[in-house]
Parts: sequence; C-alpha cells; structure tokens
Amino acid sequence: MQSQRRGRFSARPGSSIGIFMRAAAPLHRWALLVVVVCVSRVAPLNLVVLVLMGTGVVALLADDIGNATPLLSDESTTGNLVVVPLPAGSPTRRPRPVAGDPHDGNGTPVHQLAISSPTMSLLTPSKVAGADSWNVRMSRDLELSQLSPILPGRLRFQVVSDLHIETICGHRSLTRDEIEDRINAIIVPSAPFLILAGDIGCPGSLPGEEHYRWFLGLQSSRFQAVFLIAGNHEYYSEISGVTGTYLTAPEIHQLIKSIADSFPNVYYLDRKAVLIDDLRIIGATLWSDIHSEREAQVEACVADYRRIHVPMYPGSKFPSSRPVTVKDTRIWHRYDLKYLRRQVKIAEANNQDVLVVTHHAPVHDGTSHPSHAGSALMSAFSNDLRALLADSPAIKLWVFGHTHHCCDMVVHDTRVYANQHGYCNDRESDYRNDTYVEI
Repeated sequence: MQSQRRGRFSARPGSSIGIFMRAAAPLHRWALLVVVVCVSRVAPLNLVVLVLMGTGVVALLADDIGNATPLLSDESTTGNLVVVPLPAGSPTRRPRPVAGDPHDGNGTPVHQLAISSPTMSLLTPSKVAGADSWNVRMSRDLELSQLSPILPGRLRFQVVSDLHIETICGHRSLTRDEIEDRINAIIVPSAPFLILAGDIGCPGSLPGEEHYRWFLGLQSSRFQAVFLIAGNHEYYSEISGVTGTYLTAPEIHQLIKSIADSFPNVYYLDRKAVLIDDLRIIGATLWSDIHSEREAQVEACVADYRRIHVPMYPGSKFPSSRPVTVKDTRIWHRYDLKYLRRQVKIAEANNQDVLVVTHHAPVHDGTSHPSHAGSALMSAFSNDLRALLADSPAIKLWVFGHTHHCCDMVVHDTRVYANQHGYCNDRESDYRNDTYVEI
C-alpha cells in the first residue's frame, strides 16, 4: 500500500515554473533548438550546455502539459462483468408472461411508471424542461417507498451521495463511537443494496484513506452488496509534509479499487458492470463536457483544478505531477460516456434493463438548485444527455450526485434520481437517510 503513496513532485498552477510551462506548451522542440543555436554563437561552451539541458527539460514539460492525461485508457475497465445473486428468497425480476397475458408470472398486473399514473400524481410534478421532462422535489413528509408498489421481482436500492465523511471523521473532538453513531444516523438501512454515488470521502491523504476504508467496511457489514463510484472529491490529494509530493488521480483510482476489493461485497463501478438477474448496473464518474468558452473561468473557480493532480509524464516512473486541466476532465468524460453507451447497447442486445450510476448529473434542468439556473459554471456539474435517454429505453434508472441537490424526476422514460447529503454544516434539507428506489 505504501508504494501507491509515493506521490509526485508537482508544478503548481500559480508557481513560476507552472506558469512558464503552460506558456511554453504550444512551442515545439525545434523552435527551442533554434534558441540554443543562437546562444551558442555568442556564449561559452558551458553556458551552451546548461541552456541545452534546460531547454530539453522545458520542452518535455511543456509538451506533456499541452496534452490531456487519461485517468483510464480508452478501453480500460476495472474488471469483467460481475454477477451478484438476488437476495435470498427473491423471485426473478421479470418472470416471462404468457404471450398476450397482461399479467406477469405471479399474477400481478404489470406496473408501468408513467406521467399519468396515480403514483406520479401524488408528487404534484412541475414541468421544467419540455414535454418529456418532469421535475419532482422530494418532500420530507412523503414516504418515497409509497410511490411504487412492492412488486414481485423488483429490486430495492438505497441511494446516497456526497456524504463528505471527512467533515465528520476529521472531528478531533469526537470519539470513534460518536463518529460511528453519526455515520449510522446518515444511513439507516432500508434495502439490501446500497449505492454510493460519489464524494463519500477523500482517500488521497493518509487520514482520509483510513476513514474511507473504515466507512466502506462498516457499510459492507450492513448491506448485502455496496456499489461504489468515485466523485471528484475522491481524487483530491493533499501535499505530504514529509515528501512534498501529491498522489495523482490514477494512483488514487487504484487505491480506491484496492480498498473496495478488500471487501467481498463492495463493487467499485468505475467502468465496471454488475449483473443482478436481468438488471445491468453500470457506473462511471462521468465528469462533464465543459464548454470551451468557459474553460478558463472553470479552472479559476472550481477547486478540482487545484486539488486533483495527474502525472506530468504518463507512464514514466519520474515522480512529478501537475494540476488537472479542463482538457483532462473533458477526455475523462468522453471515455466514460463512450463506456456507458457501449454497455447500454450490450444490455439492449441481451434484453436487460439498465441502472446507471454516475457522480456528475446526466441533464442540466432540475438537477441543481434553482438558484444556480443559468450559471456559467453549470457545465462543470452536469451534462446534456437527453438524446441518450431518449434513444435508450433500456435505461430505467439513472442515479447521480455532485450538485448537493436532491431530485426525483422522469426524463423521457428514465427515472433520474439523487439523494445527496452535502456538507454537515450545509446539508441538503431534502436528504433522506432511509429512503430507497425500486426497479
């Protein structure tokens, strides 16, 4: 485990070398060589050698900073398809009815969640984004478990995100028992399966890793299975006071995977698929496709671009890093989206339903607090994947986090759902510690 924490020297964005390397990124090595040749005509040999060495280093650094660094390679996944058994005694999700029979194999009328159904009318939906989008704010006095009848073969999932356990576990005035009591109050088990949709903690520091491991172990003992994805905060890294280095995002990714793999029923879903009966669960952080005209503003305002680091030399053992850029997260988004699309097509070919778990939101409208509507930073928090939802009827449920805003809405035929806790001193008022969704 210690080898994963070796960290890297970092060129900080505000430092002289960081600024110089970003400015030098468009230069090519041949142009820098011209500078060396000119200097060699008027300078002594030892100065020429020093300039040549410095030019080579700057060329390497500048060339690397100008390119995006993948978090995972384009085709990479963290494992093959994992098959998880149904809860003991559960019937299959979709017993095959007799042709033409409107009832399923258990004699129960098939229930289709639709805008006109009584279960939806209980919510008093408000139209927010066109004919096919409906936004529903969750009410604290409305039991969400009552919104759909418990049908034979339906799977139940408890969904939470943005717990930010570092704000609880890092409390020096709290004992471990008091911390555990607070965590237990945040998640009261009400389903066999738990989905953690990112920003659970910050394993990029030694204390954060300890808290993260302890938390996953606790939930592993309370649920039949735990499905986990990383949010942006999972990739935050603090500089070590001993080595002066950072863990990079790929190193933290491997660290989270190793922590999850240490528990038999915890599944890290970063580009990984899990099959429960005929339900395919797929996950990825997703990130977002930040508009190019907002690139500089987002990098200046969003903490990700100061606190997440990537290798300066991908594939090299040279311990150096740089802050992530929008170019990096944009390519991460494209790779994640490509993976999700591919998995949806596989599910459709096998007549499977799909549950998508991401940290960043799949649509803009209704997924953030109304006060943020029209914000210039919106593209850093959510995406516009309405076309994907319209073209993919197999996607029955999409859960997400990141925006610190709870919502439950239908976009085309897909239920889009978030149950986000937020920071303890500014928690989302609609968060429910014991609610669940069924699919």
